[in-house]
Parts: sequence; structure tokens; C-alpha cells
Amino acid sequence: QRLGRVTGHNRTITVASIGSENHIIISGDKGGTCMMWDIGTLSCLHIFEVDGEVVDICINDKSGDCAVITAHRLYYFDINGDLISMT
Repeated sequence: QRLGRVTGHNRTITVASIGSENHIIISGDKGGTCMMWDIGTLSCLHIFEVDGEVVDICINDKSGDCAVITAHRLYYFDINGDLISMT
């Protein structure tokens, strides 16, 4: 049964990760846009940008912080979508 649909990416989604403890999904696309979604409401909570195609996303289930990986960089964002660090 379909519960709803999320929209917002303008480019092809390349990865999505579920944070089960925080009830979030983070999706990333070819253009470097990441979107954080609330699982219950299917609403977009935050949008953040990285340089290049997103190849992986890992969510810390305790804090909701996430690591976003591109071909050349690693970004670390908090649950509010604020950049903490990048390499």
C-alpha cells in the first residue's frame, strides 16, 4: 500500500538512507543536493548541498547526524542540516 510520495529533487536520486531511530530518510542526487525527510509526514525537513554526485549517505541513529560522501569529499552534517565538517 502506497502511503504517499515525496518530491523535490531535480536530478536523479543516487542514494537514500533511513535513520530508523530518528524517523528520517536522507536522499542524495547526481547534482549534489541532499534532502532530509520526516518518515511519518513525508515532509522535507532540510535541504543541503555538496560538491558533486552523492555516492553514499550514512546516518548516525543516535544523533541523526549524517556523513555524505561524493567522489572527492566527505561531508558531516548535523540533524538540522548544518555542515559540521568536510574533508
